[in-house]
Amino acid sequence: MLHNQENTEYRKCSRCARLLPISEFYEYSSGYLDTWCKKCNSHYAKKNRNYDSIYSKYGITEEEYLRIYEIQKNKCAICGKDFSGKRLYIDHEHKTGKIRGLLCGRCNTGIGMFDDNIDNLLSAIKYLNDN
Repeated sequence: MLHNQENTEYRKCSRCARLLPISEFYEYSSGYLDTWCKKCNSHYAKKNRNYDSIYSKYGITEEEYLRIYEIQKNKCAICGKDFSGKRLYIDHEHKTGKIRGLLCGRCNTGIGMFDDNIDNLLSAIKYLNDN
C-alpha cells in the first residue's frame, strides 16, 4: 500500500492498473482486499455473464447478494457481528447448492471444519458446556 501526505492508503487495481484509494476496493470479512477495484468488478460482471466469480459459482447476481446482505442487516448470520462495508462469504448447502446466508470468514471456516455436520456441532457444544 502507498500513502500520500494526507495518510490515505492507495492500491493498484490488477485489472485496470489505476492507483486508487483503498475505499475503491471491496474488503472481505476476513480483512482481505480484493485485487480488482469496485468499478472493474462491476464492469466485468455486467459484461461477462459467464464470468468465473463468486456470484456465478453460487448462481446468484450481485444484486441478489446485496439483497441478502441487506436482509441480514450487514451482519454475519451466525455470530451477528456487523460487517458494514465488507464482503461476507456466501454459505451454501454443498449437496443441493442452496444458499443459506452470508457468513464472516471465521464462522464460514468453522462450520466447514465441522463438515456442515449438525452432530459434530452438537458434540462441540456439549464439549464446551461440559468443560
